[in-house]
Amino acid sequence: MNHDQETYELIEQYLEGRLAGQALLDFEQTMREDASLTKEVELQREVQALLVEEDINSLDRQLTDIRKDYGPEVPKLLPFRKIWFAAAAVLVLAIISIGFFTKADPIDGEQLYVSYFEPYPADNSVRSTEDDPTLISQMERALEAYANEDFKAAVQELLGYLYVDEDNSRARFYLGISLLAQGYAEKAAESLLEVAEESDSIYADPARWYYALSLIRQSKRSSARKELKRLEKDAKGKYQKLAIEMLDEL
Repeated sequence: MNHDQETYELIEQYLEGRLAGQALLDFEQTMREDASLTKEVELQREVQALLVEEDINSLDRQLTDIRKDYGPEVPKLLPFRKIWFAAAAVLVLAIISIGFFTKADPIDGEQLYVSYFEPYPADNSVRSTEDDPTLISQMERALEAYANEDFKAAVQELLGYLYVDEDNSRARFYLGISLLAQGYAEKAAESLLEVAEESDSIYADPARWYYALSLIRQSKRSSARKELKRLEKDAKGKYQKLAIEMLDEL
């Protein structure tokens, strides 16, 4: 059975104790008749339990273990809202623990970042490697949210996409920009740098530019200059010009 968004919302309401009366009876009856729904409910129960774990560093490992336990069909059914909540919790705790707002350099990174940041255009083309209708649909939803500057929704969809296809450079690129737009500069940097180092990716140069912006936003001037100099040397057109322009301001 293919589970739609309405089903995922019912699962969420059921696990949170918000289903009652006939709606609860109907849902429980459906669970008895649909083994895949029962499996999905149990999966979500375990994912929710992860949110209260104190050891946030074990989150990815535990999600991977659950995925193995429930078999290869689970990623296509997984409602990604809960994974986004879990990932967001990790992001917030990580940011707090490292002192996100600590200034590493004397420049006003936030002001410089704001003057240059502009989201990369949404790319809705279908790649030849994306032959799974579920993944195609999820990428379309992610990029639609991104184009509407609903970056939180975009992150949610992109995390879900990457949960299935973790090496997709387009998903990582747009995830990095969406995180950056929400203020998660350090986590954005991790995603963007991976894409920037893929020399054969069409997103390599723009990824390095946004990676430099993520460093600027953290006021890491020396690291940002290094990346901008690489763009000045190796890139062409728009990103070379932007790099030269920003270097003059550093």
